[in-house]
Parts: sequence; C-alpha cells; structure tokens
Amino acid sequence: MNWSRKIKKDPTILVSAILLASVLISAAFFGLLIIKDVKKPEAYAMESEPEIPSETEQTESERQESSKTESEAPAETRSSEETEPDTTTEPEETETEKAPREITEIHTLSAEELAEIRLSYSDRVRGFGTGLFDVETDEHNRPVQVNELLQRFENMDADVTAYCAGPKTAKAALTFQNGTETGYTEQVLDILKENDIKATFYITHAYAAQNAALVKRMIAEGHEVGSHSYTSPEGGIVNLPIEDQMSDAINLQNFMQRGFGYNMQKYNFNDGVYSEQSVILMSRMGYEVCFCSCNYSDYDPELEIERDKTLRGLEKSLHNGCVYCFHTTNKITVEILQELIDFVREQGFQIVRLN
Repeated sequence: MNWSRKIKKDPTILVSAILLASVLISAAFFGLLIIKDVKKPEAYAMESEPEIPSETEQTESERQESSKTESEAPAETRSSEETEPDTTTEPEETETEKAPREITEIHTLSAEELAEIRLSYSDRVRGFGTGLFDVETDEHNRPVQVNELLQRFENMDADVTAYCAGPKTAKAALTFQNGTETGYTEQVLDILKENDIKATFYITHAYAAQNAALVKRMIAEGHEVGSHSYTSPEGGIVNLPIEDQMSDAINLQNFMQRGFGYNMQKYNFNDGVYSEQSVILMSRMGYEVCFCSCNYSDYDPELEIERDKTLRGLEKSLHNGCVYCFHTTNKITVEILQELIDFVREQGFQIVRLN
C-alpha cells in the first residue's frame, strides 16, 4: 500500500508530515541566523575587550565598593579630571628679563630745557638711605622707602634704577661708592675677581685723578664705573643750581673720556640726597640714575662698626633684586664681603652687575 492510499485512509498523517516539515525548516532557518551572528566582527571584539557595565547595571554594593576604592587611592593615581588642582604648588608667574640698557651719549641741555625742568619739577632736597635695622619692608622684604622713591618717578621722564631684578627673581648686585681711597679698594677688587663677580663703582674726579691704576683695573676686569659727581660738594650736588649740576656732571664725563677712554652711563648722587629736578636733569643728559636698596654708614673710615651685627643685618636685608651699596673707605667692607657673597649664593641668588 502506497502513501496516497494511507493518507486517504488516515488524513492525520498528512497533517503530521506538514507540521514536522515546518519544524525542520524553522530549525534550519534559526541555525543559519546563529551562525551568521557568531561571524560578526563585533563578536570577536567583545571577547578581547569586555564591556564595562553601565552605572545602572551596577549593584548598590558594587557602587559603594567602587567609591571607597577611589577615595582611598593616592592622589597621583587619579585622573586629572577627578583631582582638584593644588593651588599651593602652582608655579609663580615668571618675570620678563629686563633688556640691557643701550649705551647713550651723555650731553648738555639747552637753556630752554633747563628752564622747563626748573619750572616743572620740585627742587626740594630729599634724603635717601635704607639702613640695616628697623627698616619698613613690603611682602617681598623690599624697603618701602625705595618703593616710594620709584613710584615718585614712575610717571616722570626719568631713567631711575634701585633694584637689579623684579620681586620674583633671585638676583643681587654689589655697588661701591669711591670718593677717597684708604687702601681697601684693591682688596675688594681681589675678592670680586676670586668670586668672578662684576660690580659697579661710582667715583669722583678726585678719586679718578689720584687712583688711576685702580680705575683702570676696574674697567679692565669688567666692572662698571659710574659718576659720583666731579666736585662731590658737602651737602650734596643737588644743593647747587641745576646749571652747575649739569656742568659738574659733564666735566667728569669729559675727564673720563679723555683720560680713560671711558663713557660713563650711570649717575649716583653724593651725600645721600637728591631732588626731582636733579634726577630729571641727569636722566635727560643721558644717565641712568642709580640708587640702592640696602646701605649703611660705612663711609667713615674712623667709625668702629660691629662686624657680626653688620653682617647679620646685611643678610636679613637680602631680597630679590637687592642692590647692596658699600664704601671702600672702612675696613668693615673687606672683613665681611666674602662671607656676605657666600651667604647670598647659598640662598640661591645670582650676583650680577647692575645693568
């Protein structure tokens, strides 16, 4: 008996056969889909780089454990986005280095220019001197008196210097005022040479005329020589009429050019006094008018100065841009100079020439 007779006799056989065929076709279809899915590139990527569960898929205990681990981790292992910036370790803003001053021609002024200075600026004589003790200073340990002096000339047509660097730069300079010679300048020059330091010496006409060999050595060894006036009158050059002040300055300038072939660029007032008129006059003649930010009464060769106390005062006065001023007339300068140089350098300061 063939299949057609069986089906006619029992129709359920046909129905069962159709159902079985449907099941087999469906199984084959889904099998193909599974094989196709396994061969997708994304499936291989998932095996080598497992997906990190999202926040919503983490359990509460997992979130708590993760938070605890992150809070206990050292700060340096956390990402920069998760770590708050440490403002205490941020580097300070750097200062722009001051460009070296260009060499200028020192010249006299006309009668009209002198009249304008006399009319526009005060001739009031002001004292200047910082001292070593009980000095009022700012947050950078700089003398308030020096800051006020610079502020006075900030908006005037004046070339004034009192610091060798800004308040964030560890530099210091050494300057010396030479009106008379008592035998210590050569020792000072020896110390500077041994330490490879360039300094600034302010001299008078009498000093240059009587100590030509020392002046030549200053120039030959790279120190700068500035004007401390021609006549160095008692009470200060600023007490003279500005016409006489101009003549005094140009006379020393001419003497140095003729005798030493040297063009002075810096001017330092004698007797620790100045006026607005005098500063403007010297600036317009071409000078850089120089003050200091630390000095004391070492100009008297007979004065007994306590060595250790003075040295401690000089060390305490050190600040960024500090300009020390000495006289080479008192033995104290030779006695403390090397120790002061060592201290300044130990504090990380560079000793530079006042440019």
